[in-house]
Amino acid sequence: MIDTAIILAAGRGQRLDPLTRNRPKALAPFFGVPLLEHTLRHLAAAGIRKVFVNAHYRSRDLVAHARSRVAGSIDLQVVVEERLLGTGGALANLRRFVSGSALVVNGDNLLRIDIPALLRAHEEHAGALTLGVLPVVSGRAGHLVETDGDHGLRGLRRVRGKAAVPGNVHCHFNAGVLVARRDLLDELEERPHGLEDEALPRLLGRGGKQLPLRVVALDGVVEDLGTPPAFVRSHVEALHCAERVDEIRRTVEVVEGTKGRLFWDGERRVAWLRSPEDLSLPEVSVQECFLGRGTRLMEGVELSRSVVLDGAWVGEGAVITDCLIGPGSQVEAGARLRGQCVPAAGFLGQTTPAGPLSGEEVHAG
Repeated sequence: MIDTAIILAAGRGQRLDPLTRNRPKALAPFFGVPLLEHTLRHLAAAGIRKVFVNAHYRSRDLVAHARSRVAGSIDLQVVVEERLLGTGGALANLRRFVSGSALVVNGDNLLRIDIPALLRAHEEHAGALTLGVLPVVSGRAGHLVETDGDHGLRGLRRVRGKAAVPGNVHCHFNAGVLVARRDLLDELEERPHGLEDEALPRLLGRGGKQLPLRVVALDGVVEDLGTPPAFVRSHVEALHCAERVDEIRRTVEVVEGTKGRLFWDGERRVAWLRSPEDLSLPEVSVQECFLGRGTRLMEGVELSRSVVLDGAWVGEGAVITDCLIGPGSQVEAGARLRGQCVPAAGFLGQTTPAGPLSGEEVHAG
């Protein structure tokens, strides 16, 4: 039985800036709770009992978070990298904690997959590595995975835009989820290098007979939350699904030790966590939003479509559309933020916050 998992979380997380300016990407708040905690609950439900997280950027934050957690069914240990080792080097560094096989996932992914099915497939196929894949999505960047049609890994190719699928080749996308045996980890070098770009192609070049590399289609969804637009979109999509809302609310209650408040009237869908008790819905116009911890709403505020606010203060008269606003942000009265606008650590009355991603207007009153 596989009960060990590795979460790769050492990187800077620059794609998710500004949420990663003052925290590691694994602690970015998904519905107010660190993404790491959502992952740990998913792993625990699949029978995982030991989890090792590699850390480099703001490693002290991850260490402090691990120490502050309420003891549960998972034994969590943070392993600090003195220098960034990449995915291949990180797994080589962590192999001392693996005796049989270990599940490996990325720290900036939200998992909604059948992990037990993946672990069973790994054991049934007797592979040294089982790579989880998802269907090819047009326009998606990542690693295109080529197979031989019989669960064997044939090759990997990085694509940065529209994926060109070779003819007569079975292709999928690498989901950032895999299971690796200890003997495969022993083949990796403890130096900075990538697993998909260097280590696996090298092993494939040797024929893969002694260390068979397998591919399995995952049952479920792996959401890459590594960019602000993806982070926003995931919140909004979750609010459309009652089952997901209930699951998220349970996670919040367990991790934060408090009840989450949900308002859902069929037209406006909005979740507040730890919002002020004197909040009055008729004073604001809200649709499909998540408002983070400590949010203050004033009369006349209009929040429309996909808005994520984490600990923000929004003044009277503000109009905010499709925005992700970083932790500690403040938006003074009269501010207008349009499009995928991402202020930095926060602003109050500034005329030039961190600038829009979509080219729409940004001004503060």
